[in-house]
Amino acid sequence: MNQEELYYEIIDLIESQREDDWCDFKRDHHNDKADLVHDIICMANNRANRDSYIICGIEDKSFNIIGVENDTNRRNQQNIVDILRSVSFAGSVRPRIEVRTIQISGHDIDVIIVKNSFDVPYYLEKQYQDSNIKSPEGKRIGKIVYPYHIYTRVVDNNTAIDKNADINDIEYLWKKRLGLNDTPLQLIYKLLQNPDDWEYEDDVYYHKLYPQYTIKNEFDYENEDFNELCKEEVPVMYHYVQCDSSTHYGRISIFHYSTKLYSCQSTSLDGPRALVPCPECEYLHFNNPLDTDATFRYYLEDSIDWKLLCFFKNKKDKTTGLEASIAIRRHMHVVLLFTEKKQHDLFVQHILSHKEVYYSKKEEIKLKNKIPNDIHKKAQEHMIDAYTFNTMLSELR
Repeated sequence: MNQEELYYEIIDLIESQREDDWCDFKRDHHNDKADLVHDIICMANNRANRDSYIICGIEDKSFNIIGVENDTNRRNQQNIVDILRSVSFAGSVRPRIEVRTIQISGHDIDVIIVKNSFDVPYYLEKQYQDSNIKSPEGKRIGKIVYPYHIYTRVVDNNTAIDKNADINDIEYLWKKRLGLNDTPLQLIYKLLQNPDDWEYEDDVYYHKLYPQYTIKNEFDYENEDFNELCKEEVPVMYHYVQCDSSTHYGRISIFHYSTKLYSCQSTSLDGPRALVPCPECEYLHFNNPLDTDATFRYYLEDSIDWKLLCFFKNKKDKTTGLEASIAIRRHMHVVLLFTEKKQHDLFVQHILSHKEVYYSKKEEIKLKNKIPNDIHKKAQEHMIDAYTFNTMLSELR
């Protein structure tokens, strides 16, 4: 999520004037570090199954914007990471956090982003207490985060620091860790992230621990008419950035036993050196909705298609060196990558409202990039668009 997207999401949360399972407002940064650790654990163990926010600089009752620019307890990302490293988490597995600062109404607002993870539940092996919170007599009086206590957050309430979460919430967290809350398609999304856990036999990949999950790609080598159509009448420009622009198209299918869970069109890159799902295509209409003024191809980083691309890249690299990685690197020069659908939609809105920037950048690209003259004219136009939009996306980030 880029800075602009985060800004608008935080604005929406402030305007909603409510907290949630994954959102907590704080007027100031935490004075007691144990309080901070407790809050982070609660957020990391939330049931919303998404990144969560501790937003510092907003009054949690009135939702007035206070800011943290004068907060003496203000901490940056490294400060908080150092605190978490000093805490004895079970298995030494700690929540991952990121601190981002945004400007709202002239004030600094710090957003502690606690990353969603399948490593839940997070809990301590040894108790933690801030050694700096002391009575006038020098006795430690700070709060204590207790070992083997599982904390969570339900709606806008954290588990009390001296209590355990309800048994149904603890059960949910363990099921999340073990993948028992997931549908077969959700589980395959996770399994694809570890290509080394898959074996290949008889043209099929199967998972070592869950052999009922299989992946198969079938090329249509015989259908020359289809391949010629793709190359000539409807040229796909991303093949022309490869050393070998010959192509074959097929279909990747994912099965759970004999049930097909997912299927997408695939294509080879640089001859046989890489296999990727075909990217999605976006058609832009600047004036007449019936006329296409520009196009770009893209992947979503949180999609199964992108996970499959990374999966096959890993498998190909193991057998052919880095040929697949090199082919995919060229591929991504002319294909856009968004973190999620929301980022894609915001980018499309940005293009439609900045047409003059698009046309200006396009002229610059025409002068800077050597587009092959021996390819279909339509492919040349699409390639220029691809370089243009990738440049604009990089600048926007």
